[in-house]
Amino acid sequence: MMLSYTSIFNTDDIIQDEPHRSNRSHEVNANDRIATVPMIGYPATHTHLPTVVAAHTSSIRMPRLEISPSELGDFVSQARRDTSCRGFVSTAPHKAQLVSLVDELTETSAALGLCNVVERDRSGRLRGGMTDGAAAVLALDEAGYQGEATAALIVGSGAAGLTIADSLISVGVTRVILNDIDPKAVEHACSILGRHRDNIEVVKGARGERDDEMAAAILVNASTLGLSDDDAMPFEDSVVETAAAVIDVTTKRTRLQDLARRSGRVTISGRDLAHAQLRPVLDHVGIDPMNLDRKKGEELQ
Repeated sequence: MMLSYTSIFNTDDIIQDEPHRSNRSHEVNANDRIATVPMIGYPATHTHLPTVVAAHTSSIRMPRLEISPSELGDFVSQARRDTSCRGFVSTAPHKAQLVSLVDELTETSAALGLCNVVERDRSGRLRGGMTDGAAAVLALDEAGYQGEATAALIVGSGAAGLTIADSLISVGVTRVILNDIDPKAVEHACSILGRHRDNIEVVKGARGERDDEMAAAILVNASTLGLSDDDAMPFEDSVVETAAAVIDVTTKRTRLQDLARRSGRVTISGRDLAHAQLRPVLDHVGIDPMNLDRKKGEELQ
């Protein structure tokens, strides 16, 4: 189905907290001072960054758009042509597919084969980047983490797990153990990290298999474990209790997060990651976060 997204970038009837689909077309308002940077995904309902943006500023509009993989090419083409588009942000499942649809990639995005944010310049040229990992490191810093962990145990080897692993390596982690129910995902992630980073050890593991080697490691749950209350814990309790820090990409409160906090571990939730995404995402699309029209009395939590 051919979709028209001109209305997404220019109308005032967008509901921030609901996915928006439209085939209406509207004229561009040249005097509109509100930058529109859509969040696309399939689904897009679970993403928290648009809520962060809405709470932080009235200068940026970030509607959630339900874009299926088959619609992604049409969306990118129309975003490229729309002069009011500053760029867009993406969640699953588009991060790999977007790499082939943009004109230029940052070094990290090209190395990982992933893209979660796209800038459109005035000529319509699209530059893709990957900020998930940078946000994880920034979130650790903002949470007061001052450890010197050299190991990370990561459950989930998809886009989130791969980019977080890469960024942790960039700040001193030298040993990464990747766990995933999909052996091919682990193989792929190990191969990419091995090519992109020097002097590191990337190994495959299974839950519990290497727990005794992971004392004082950074734990990362980059899987869907925790979305359901019946899910198994991604890590053994004893490993969580001795971890250097715990990162859980899940935006809802989970048993993993509760245990980590009770154990006095630095704990980063999916919502924390969304807050940390604000700066690198806006920076990539050319918006200075310090110059935003911030909402009075509103602070990021």
